[in-house]
Amino acid sequence: MRQASKFFLLLLLMAALMAFSMLKLKRWLDIDACLDSGGRWNYEENRCEYVTNTVNKVNPRAIGGKEDAKKLNPRSNNSNDTPTY
Repeated sequence: MRQASKFFLLLLLMAALMAFSMLKLKRWLDIDACLDSGGRWNYEENRCEYVTNTVNKVNPRAIGGKEDAKKLNPRSNNSNDTPTY
């Protein structure tokens, strides 16, 4: 092989590697931007999803105080109104 054809082959290989890397980097940056903005990434559909109108089930008091906690858990008989998990 001549020197010029080896150089051209190496240049072509580097261009293909850079194109592949850019595609992977773009996807990673898209996923990172989605997660940073509060969304979740759907890997099957390859898109960002946002959930609205959620209820905080881990700590029901965070919604609106003791009254809302009683509405969410009416069977709670605790005198100190501590939610049971």
